[in-house]
Amino acid sequence: MEKIIWLTSAIIIDIQNSSLNSGEDKGIRDRKLLEAAVAGVENAYGYYEHSSELDYTEEFYCAAQYAFKIGNFHPFYQANKRTAFISALTFLRMNGIVIREMNYKNAAIMTYALVASDTMGGVEVTVELYASWLNCFKVKGQLIPKLMSLEKMLSTR
Repeated sequence: MEKIIWLTSAIIIDIQNSSLNSGEDKGIRDRKLLEAAVAGVENAYGYYEHSSELDYTEEFYCAAQYAFKIGNFHPFYQANKRTAFISALTFLRMNGIVIREMNYKNAAIMTYALVASDTMGGVEVTVELYASWLNCFKVKGQLIPKLMSLEKMLSTR
């Protein structure tokens, strides 16, 4: 895998702010938890070893780690699971991976099951299973050039 482009706290905060519904509280509940989630993904990558029978790559593992850690650490007042899911997709996009459209309700259920360490059909939704599930939505044979920095894009809005 080429050099990874990591999400920053600033990017995740922007994702959270843009994912809020009208009337939901904006803001960080605990900045240290957000920083821990971001650092935790890079740390988990340092120990990454694909020993599963599931189909996914390093990029999808990292994306699933973002979803798991942001959702579990609950750094925001509102929209933690939404932010977790959108952050995972944003990470993939920043690293040149195109994801096809998926059913939002199914995505919400999978993300909830990951964050709650719950089961679906008797199977525990682990980070590895979530990574494999995300991989199912990869557009085969289509990569976009890596984004140099999503922060640059976000700052031009």
